[in-house]
Amino acid sequence: MSSKLSNAKNTQDLLPEDHQYYTYIKKVVRHRSRQGGIRRITTPIYENKELIRTLLGDEQFNLLQDSFITAETGKEQYILRPALLFGMLRSYVQYKMSELPKPVELYSFEKAFFKRPGKLNQFDLYSVLIIGEEDPVIDAQLIKLARIIINDLKISNKVSLYFNVIGCNKCLPKYKQDLEQYYYGKEHTLCEKCNQNFAKAEYLALLDCQEEDCQILSKLAPKLPDYVCKDCKHHYERILEFLEALKIKHETSLTLLPKINCYDKVYFEFRYEDKVLIRGGRFDHLIEKLGDDPTPAAGFGMDIPAIVEAMKQEGLKVPFKDNIHVFLAQLGPDAKKKSLPLLYELREAGIKTVGAMGKGSMNQQIDLAHKLHVDYTLILGQMEVREGTIILRDMSKGKQKTMPFAKALPELKKLLGNKGLDKYKEGPDGMLS
Repeated sequence: MSSKLSNAKNTQDLLPEDHQYYTYIKKVVRHRSRQGGIRRITTPIYENKELIRTLLGDEQFNLLQDSFITAETGKEQYILRPALLFGMLRSYVQYKMSELPKPVELYSFEKAFFKRPGKLNQFDLYSVLIIGEEDPVIDAQLIKLARIIINDLKISNKVSLYFNVIGCNKCLPKYKQDLEQYYYGKEHTLCEKCNQNFAKAEYLALLDCQEEDCQILSKLAPKLPDYVCKDCKHHYERILEFLEALKIKHETSLTLLPKINCYDKVYFEFRYEDKVLIRGGRFDHLIEKLGDDPTPAAGFGMDIPAIVEAMKQEGLKVPFKDNIHVFLAQLGPDAKKKSLPLLYELREAGIKTVGAMGKGSMNQQIDLAHKLHVDYTLILGQMEVREGTIILRDMSKGKQKTMPFAKALPELKKLLGNKGLDKYKEGPDGMLS
């Protein structure tokens, strides 16, 4: 196939086998979010360019702008959301959620768009944001939520939590200044990427390089905890106390710093081997940038493709619910007419049923039933129509029996059992849940 007819570079198609993982992860995060009273929000896939610039600041926006995917409509300039956080914060301010009881707890499970070397430009994120409460117990609760989800997904044994105090707008300027002075004159010992970061004044990124010479320099560099103010240090220490109470293991990493500098006070990552699955921390200064009152906020973002990759690497299989219970085979116009209503009666009863109504040969239909790995096949031919009967074949045992047509549905419900049925649940108000 021509490359122009293939999927776009650094994107991927989610095939049915991939969707099994995405569906399962979404089910887990929805369940855990509901447990904590966290409500879902969905924002547009693109945001006004000036919103992103305002939240990041001119310097950082200019550094990152080549990583954004942009769109224009007339005079309006937009950026496909690089993270769910930006739209969630904008929505909080725009719709005056500050008038709601605090804290306001939101989550989103949507796609984000960001050019990352060697990674997907389009990816799914699960993000949680808790707004209006500055107590460190909120940070601990977010970390606990992330850990619970990791446990639910059965990869917790290989996932580690790294944590660091990173200061605030009061602490960081002096630290960055001293970091610049420390690295000044040492450019010849830095790798090419670090030299680029130094030239762009991304001094914090120098501390996270994995090159041997750069690591040696980073270990001797000024340590951020030595610069943090009393408020940040107290906040950090209180979180550690809560993590101990929750029995959450963690490692303090003095070189752990966010790639995008929009965090305050603390920052954490959950990592599987060398892959970052979850990033989180505080965003106490961002809402004020949007013209609202100063408002504390904390949250995290979970990289779903990275989670799926980790689950596959661990050889984990998720529950598969797309299996078909019954294949309905028929032969002849009268059989087709009689089987069509039965097809929908079976489905409404929670029995997952397919029927190749366009196939003419019974052998073709039975062969298809085998390929679909169905549990049972119902066979309705011209003779069965005349006699008011139907054949039920057990595909695994290779046995079959003839029964009255009206008994096919109750017999299958009995064979599959209530747990095997796929049905919506009806609530007390008659609405489907």
